[in-house]
This record gives sequence, C-alpha cells and structure tokens, in this order.
Amino acid sequence: PREVTARRKDGTLFAMELAIGAVNLDGKRLFIGGARDITRKKQAERELAEKSALLNTTFENMSQGFTVYDADLKLIAFNRQFLNLRDYPLDLIHIGMDYEEIIRFNSKNKGLSQPETEKIIKKRVKSARQGLKIGHNIILDDGTVIATNRNPMPDGGFVATYTDITELREFERELAEKSALLSATFDNMSQGFSVYDSDFKLVAFNQRFVEIRDFPPGFVRLGMGYDDVIRYHVQRGEHGDGDVEDIVKTRMDEIRQGIDGEYNFQRTTHDGTVLAGRRNPMPGGGFVTTFTDITGLKKTEDALRQSEQHLKDHILELEDARDRLEAQSADLAGLAEDVALARDQAEAANRAKSEFLAMMSHELRTPLNAVIGFSEIIMTEMFGAVGNPKYRDYAHDVYDSGKHLLGLINDILDLSKIEAGGMKLEEEEIDATEVTNASLAMIRGRAESGNVRLITDIAKDLPGLYVDRRKLLQILVNLLSNAVKFTPAGGEVTVKVWCHTDSGFVFQVIDTGIGIALEDIPRALSPFGQVDNNLGRKYEGTGLGLPLTKSLVEMNSGSLDLQSEVGKGTVVTVRFPPERIIPADKSTLRAAG
Repeated sequence: PREVTARRKDGTLFAMELAIGAVNLDGKRLFIGGARDITRKKQAERELAEKSALLNTTFENMSQGFTVYDADLKLIAFNRQFLNLRDYPLDLIHIGMDYEEIIRFNSKNKGLSQPETEKIIKKRVKSARQGLKIGHNIILDDGTVIATNRNPMPDGGFVATYTDITELREFERELAEKSALLSATFDNMSQGFSVYDSDFKLVAFNQRFVEIRDFPPGFVRLGMGYDDVIRYHVQRGEHGDGDVEDIVKTRMDEIRQGIDGEYNFQRTTHDGTVLAGRRNPMPGGGFVTTFTDITGLKKTEDALRQSEQHLKDHILELEDARDRLEAQSADLAGLAEDVALARDQAEAANRAKSEFLAMMSHELRTPLNAVIGFSEIIMTEMFGAVGNPKYRDYAHDVYDSGKHLLGLINDILDLSKIEAGGMKLEEEEIDATEVTNASLAMIRGRAESGNVRLITDIAKDLPGLYVDRRKLLQILVNLLSNAVKFTPAGGEVTVKVWCHTDSGFVFQVIDTGIGIALEDIPRALSPFGQVDNNLGRKYEGTGLGLPLTKSLVEMNSGSLDLQSEVGKGTVVTVRFPPERIIPADKSTLRAAG
C-alpha cells in the first residue's frame, strides 16, 4: 500500500491510500483506495513550524542566556547568548548532555579537587531534582558579573537564566558611594533640615537639626508626626500660653492651609540664639524645613547699621563744610575793593577746600571700607547661609552703594591732590600698545554685558612714550568706561593709537553713543558737571570722570579735546607732545626686544 497527496481545485488537500486488494476471474488485480481531508492537519503543521521558527529567533536574540533541562537533567535547549556570557567551548555544550558535565567543567576551572567537585555535583543535582529555586551571582575572570536564576518546570527539570548585571552592579556601587557622600554632606551642613511626607511624618533629618532645635537625645526619630514636634515646643513655652492641644491643633491647621507655599519665619531660643526658618513644599506632597543660626548675622547687621549712621554723619559734616566753603567763596567774590587781594584770598580758599576734601575723603574711606567688607561677607555668605534671600539682596545693594561712594571719594581725593599740588608723577618709558590692551581688558566685561562692540586700531611699531604709566592707564579706563556707559546696546567703541614726530603721541576713543550738545561740553569737563543733571537722570555718575581725566592728561604735559554731536556719538582725543616720544635708538623697550 502507498499514500498519495493531492490538491483539489478549491485548494483542499486530501490523502489517497492505495492497496492491492485481490485478483478477479480474468486474472486482473483489484485495488482498494480511500481518501481523507488533511487540509487542517497540514495547516496546523505549517503554523507550528512558523511558531517554532519565531520562538527560536526570539530565544537567539534575547539579551539573557538560558538553558532548559528535562526531568532526567538532560540539556534539551539553550541559546547563543548563554554560550557568549559563559564563554564555554563550542564542543562542550550540546543537546542531551548531563547537568553534571557543566558542574564538573565549572569546578575544574575553579581549581577544585575531585572530592570537592563530587560534593558540589551531588548538592546541585539534589536541589535540581527537588525543584528548588536558586539564584546567585557569578563573577568571571574579567570582572563580568552574571546573575543566575534556576526555576523548576511542572513536569520536572528546570529552566536557568543568565543575565549580565555588571553595569547594574557598578551603578549600585556608585549609588551607594553617592548616598554615603550625601549623608556625610547632610550631617556636616551648617543648616538643620527635616523632611516630612504628605501625612506629616518625618522621613529624613540631619544631626544639625537636632542640635539647632535643642531636642533631647532620642526624641527625634523617623516616622514621628510633625504634631509631636510642635507639641514639644509648645510645652517649652515657645508658642505662647494656653492649652497645649489647642495650640497644636491651631498650628497644624495653619500648616495644612499654607502647605503649598513657601513660608519664612524667625525663632529666638531660650538662650538667645536667633534662628531663620524656612518651609518649602515638595512636588509629591509633604515639605522640607531648614533652620539657620543667624545670631552672628544679626550682630553684623547691627554693626553695619552703626557704620552706616557713622558714614551718614561724616557725609553731613562734609556737606556742611562744602556749604561753608561755598559761602566763603561767594563772600570773597563779592569783595571787589581790592581785586588782587580778592584773587589771592579765593585761591587760598580753594586750596584749603581741596586740602579739606582730601583729608575728609581719606577719613571717610576707613569706615566705608568696613561697610563694604561687612556687606561682602553677608553677600557671599562667608560664615554660613543667610537664609532669607532678601538679606543677600540688601547686602548686595549696600555693597554696590559703598563701592560707588568709594569711587566718588577716590575721584574727589585725586582731584583734590591735583588741585593742591600733592599728586606726584612717576614717569617712565612705557609700551603704549601694552597699556592700551590692559585698559581694554579691564573694560571688556562691562562692554560685553552691555552688548557694546570694542574695536582697536593701534599703529604698528610704535616708539616708547615717556609718561606716568598708572595715570595713563587711569585716563584710558575712564574714557572707555564713559564711552561704554553712554553707548546703547549694539553700538561700537573704537580705540585708535598712532604717533607722528611732528604732532606727538595720540590716543583717541570714538563711540556711537548718545553724544553731547555743543553747549554742554564745557559743563561735562567741569568738576561735578553733568549734562543730565535732573533728579531722575538715566545715567549714574558723579561728574568727576572727565575733569579728573583732563587734569591727569595735563599733568603729563598732554591735552584733551572732546568733540561730540547729539545722537551721533563722541570723539575724545588725548595728545602728548613730541618731546614725550622716545626715539627708537634710545628706547629701552626696543633694545630689550
């Protein structure tokens, strides 16, 4: 008999069986045949083959390695990742091998003796037959960590999975180190902090919190309610008199109502310590409280207020003295009986004013430097966090005001020294290119913050210049500062330097700023003269920059020329006479080069 498969026109498959049945009277053979529909069988076989192929593809592309053993502990399946992770020889692993073979191979690689190997085999085989779940980590010679898990199958045998967890272990190690570092940081913070969850239960705190709030040993513990903390302080009399539980309830209600916003407060403990407290909500519910000891800050603030008052008193005295001097000058100007005598008296009074201003400016700088120093300590939080950011803002305002006033006093002192003939020159041969670049470096940050472009046009091979280097640097910085200040964003400030033996050494600062009207130029060059002199003026300043610069230029035998037009900018030209130029054959700068 034999079977033949055929397909009908409608696609149906059927199997036909043929067999020799008998021989008839004519001697011919008779065949017996039968047919059955096998369409569903063939379809099922095809689907099974497709699913098997998909399953094999899935297993081969898994990031985990796996092995499957039957009830007799024979290997019936494994994937390529298993071989890659364990790095077994290709001829070792094969379908049908005993579980004992792999155990024996691993033990041999570890250098175990035969008795030790047999003992391990017996233990592992016994646990596998008992259907025990086992999980452990394997560390390979190259440091790779593989997590192995063995799970029993219902009909006996087991499935083992192998996962490379090297990166996970490294991540866990780094996380542990960072957690330890974070804990150490918290415990060494100058601030005390505590964290409460949405149920007002304590979930984190540091030792400084216990110390700064003066809690008894063992009182603060994780899981305690915030109401216990309030109750403790109420019992100590820190929240007024009254029924303890009523006060606790009121305080808790207040916290629940304001839990979504930031809350700042101050507490003074029984020993006089002043604490700045802050409560901030957390995104997932609950809140964080921080406490900072600001006792020293309070003392510093008191000292700062005293210094400020002292400074105000000195300023008032200076203003009174100025008023008196102005009155004396007016009186002297009105005396026309003797012109020569009046002139001599006016010059004497002017010198006295300059000397007085120089003396008073010097006296003012000592307390003013103290004000600046204290405000800088508060602003930079040198002795600990301030707590309330407004205090830092106030300190920053005091610092800026102090620096501004110190600059004014220094300018007054310089002008006074020049007028009184007390400022001396320290002339030397200087490199004009180097000094110009130094002045640009000092002003570059201000130009960048104001979006003002700096352009340089310095002639090559400039000879040496015989001037006071520090005063030339001050001249250039003053001119560049004014140019940047009065140039709107997007504008330009250009510095040109050139030299001719017949016209002298020239420094020129050109800006595209707001400019000055022709009639206002003399006022801009006079002491305390400001073009925008109303109370609400846009640009800050004392009006001493240009007059001081002009005086410094003239001290070095130079001249200053200011040309300007409203809306088109300003050109300031500083010239030093030819006799200030050092010839190339006498220049120490060129000789050194």
